[in-house]
Amino acid sequence: MTTVKQILILIGLTFSLSVTGQQLTYMGDYVDTLKIISNSSYYHFDDHGTTTGTYDEYILVFNKEKNNYILNPYQRTEYKFTFKPDTSFRKEKVLNQGLVVDRLLISNLLKQLEITYLKPTFDNIGINNEEFLKLTDKKHIIQVAKWHKTDWYFKRAYSTKEQNEIIFKGCQNTDTLNLYLSTAFDTSGYVVVTDVDDHFDVIISTSKNNYRFEGKYPNSFKQPWYNHSDKGSFASTSVLNFSINSALVAILPDKFSRIETLKFKALTNEYIEWYLKRRGIIF
Repeated sequence: MTTVKQILILIGLTFSLSVTGQQLTYMGDYVDTLKIISNSSYYHFDDHGTTTGTYDEYILVFNKEKNNYILNPYQRTEYKFTFKPDTSFRKEKVLNQGLVVDRLLISNLLKQLEITYLKPTFDNIGINNEEFLKLTDKKHIIQVAKWHKTDWYFKRAYSTKEQNEIIFKGCQNTDTLNLYLSTAFDTSGYVVVTDVDDHFDVIISTSKNNYRFEGKYPNSFKQPWYNHSDKGSFASTSVLNFSINSALVAILPDKFSRIETLKFKALTNEYIEWYLKRRGIIF
């Protein structure tokens, strides 16, 4: 039986053979531009109708002379606008440009966006046991409880050391994680939130078409992604594949806006919250 690890190795070998010294393709067409966008904003509910936000763009363009994908540019825009009175403010800054980006990383992202469903289980989401145990340890569990003002539960006046250890160890059971993964991700529709925006867009421009994928709040771990290609703003098909997040994190700089929502710590924090609710510690 072919394992996930073997499949990844085969894909990696295919990448190394197919992406050296040539323009990458997506859906059979040459990829001219890859644009990764993060937008986070919120409405203040004040008398002026104020909205503030941060918009990051990471644009990779194929340069035929250099035969590589060049960063052109990585730019951040901070903005604020009001309705009463009607005002707007933008502050734009180019954070980097001209960088040659590893073609293997780009190729991996393109391949992952073609996989519309990969069942989320501990064995195939890309997290190893050491990282999982670290992100679900006592420190992280109490931290999540503290965010919900229920960290008092773990103090000696309310629970024993033995009772707490049962809670801590139970959270690190991969079967429990698999139960969470089997129930937390709804692929049946498209979520709409009006007062907060926290989303990523991946836009692929080829010689013939444009393709747009969106990962957004309030979906856990920005999953599923929505494929809006040729469908308009709200019509979409769901793409459930955690490896999309990992591929993006591998390409983007560490300070890219809201990149932390694509990392495994965001997933495990939401898992811990779900787990503590099941145990009656968070209400």
